[in-house]
Order: sequence, then structure tokens, then C-alpha cells
Amino acid sequence: MARRLQVQGPKGNNEWNGETMMSVPADRISSWLETHYCASVAATLLARNEYFELLEDAMVPPERLVQALTNWKQCASQAHVLGGMVGNA
Repeated sequence: MARRLQVQGPKGNNEWNGETMMSVPADRISSWLETHYCASVAATLLARNEYFELLEDAMVPPERLVQALTNWKQCASQAHVLGGMVGNA
């Protein structure tokens, strides 16, 4: 059975500690965006791997596959948005 994968936040845990772009000083925006973009890309790759691992397992209920696919799409969407912001920063 596939295992659920987690991406660690930049603080070394699974939370982003409430840090938002609006709370970051202007001189650190680029660094903040790059950090969050890299974490978002990692989350996308992990979600993709999880989906394909589940797809290979014939015992996984269809609902779980849908959940994994939805998670992958959400991660990819976030990575795409952050990637556009990094390119413009």
C-alpha cells in the first residue's frame, strides 16, 4: 500500500507557522517566494508519486484515487502560481 507523503515547511515542520507574503519584509520577498515555490514543487512531485503508487495498488478504493489526484492538481496549481510570481520578482 502506498504511504501518504508530507512536505515539510521551511521551518522544519508541516506548518508554515502562519507566515504569509504580507508578513514578510519587502527585502525578503524574493527569498520567501523562492522558498515557497521550491516547497510547492516538492509537494507536487510527492503528490504525483503518491497518486501513481496508489494507481498501481489494485486494492485502493476509487475515492482514495480521486483524493490523491485532487491533491496533485492542487499542488501543481499552487506551484504554477508561485512559479509565475518567482519569475516576476
